[in-house]
Amino acid sequence: MRPIVALLGLVTAMLVGVAAPLGAIVTAGLLSRQPLSAAGAEVNDHLTGLDQYIRLAEADRMRVLQSPQGALREPIDPNDRGARPFTVGAFAAGVGSVSSTLSSS
Repeated sequence: MRPIVALLGLVTAMLVGVAAPLGAIVTAGLLSRQPLSAAGAEVNDHLTGLDQYIRLAEADRMRVLQSPQGALREPIDPNDRGARPFTVGAFAAGVGSVSSTLSSS
């Protein structure tokens, strides 16, 4: 029973030893924050607006490109080897098909 109590005391001491300095650093960081100057506030507003514009433009672009009317449609040739890049690797590995793999096991 004594080793467990000693281990719990050690773990508690280690947690306090880590949490106290970390809390002090976070508190110091929060207290040392200065308000923005007029120029800094203007730049911050500009960047916030730019971020909102980019998010809106990306959402609109994705909405248009993912719609059935906006998607570029091209027929896919089933005999095109470039459309099936993993077929060559599976064939080289000796896996002919799923059915042949299952029947051999």
